[in-house]
Amino acid sequence: MKVSFIRSSKNAKTGPLPVTYSSKETCPLSCPLLAKGCYANTGPVRHHWNAITRGERGIGWEQLLAEIRDLPRGILWRHNIAGDLPSTDRVTLDEDRVM
Repeated sequence: MKVSFIRSSKNAKTGPLPVTYSSKETCPLSCPLLAKGCYANTGPVRHHWNAITRGERGIGWEQLLAEIRDLPRGILWRHNIAGDLPSTDRVTLDEDRVM
C-alpha cells in the first residue's frame, strides 16, 4: 500500500490544502463504484492514482502518519481524494493502522 501526500494541493475543488491519495488496493470490494463509475478512474486523478498503485509514487503508511503529525495544529486537510483506509483483506478495516 502506497499513499501520496501533497502538502499544498493545486486542485481547484479542494484549494491549497494538504491532500492524500491511497493506492487502489485500499478500495473495499463492496464499493458500488469499484467496477464502474469511480471518478478516480478518469482524468488527471487516474494518472496519479495509477502511478501510486504501481508504486512509482507515494510513501508508506507510517511516513504518512508522520507527515500528518507535522501539520500545524488545527489545519484542515483532505484524506483520500482517491482510495480508502487500509484494510486487511479489502473487506475488514486494518485497526492496527488506523487506531
